[in-house]
Formats: sequence, structure tokens, C-alpha cells
Amino acid sequence: MSTETPATSDPFTDLVNALKASLLPAPTPPSVSGSPTAMPVTFSGDTAECSGFLLQVDLYIRMQPQCIPTENSK
Repeated sequence: MSTETPATSDPFTDLVNALKASLLPAPTPPSVSGSPTAMPVTFSGDTAECSGFLLQVDLYIRMQPQCIPTENSK
């Protein structure tokens, strides 16, 4: 009868492997493309329509931030 000790892993090796696994970069989540948003209608110059036009522009900018350059990206 052979008296073999069960294979046990080395604690140091386990720590090294755990450290290696923690240093691997996290997988990049897939980019989510937003649903297409219609461009605001061209402003006619009518002051009565100004607030509606500004609301449309604001919504467009909020829904499509990747399309609008920022001061930092210039």
C-alpha cells in the first residue's frame, strides 16, 4: 500500500495566481448605441417658438452627447 498525501496546492502559488487574476484588465463592456434622435427643426425666428426650439435643442444634446464636442475635447 502506498501512502500518498493528497495533492494540496501551495498557499504562495494560490496567492500569486489570485494576484495575477486581479491584475488582468476587466473586460470592456460593449458600447451601447443610443436610439436615433431627430434633429431639432430649424428655428424660424418667431419669438413665440423660441422656448420650444430651445427645448428641442436641449433634448437633442442630452440624447446625443457623443455627437456634440465639449470644451475639453476641442
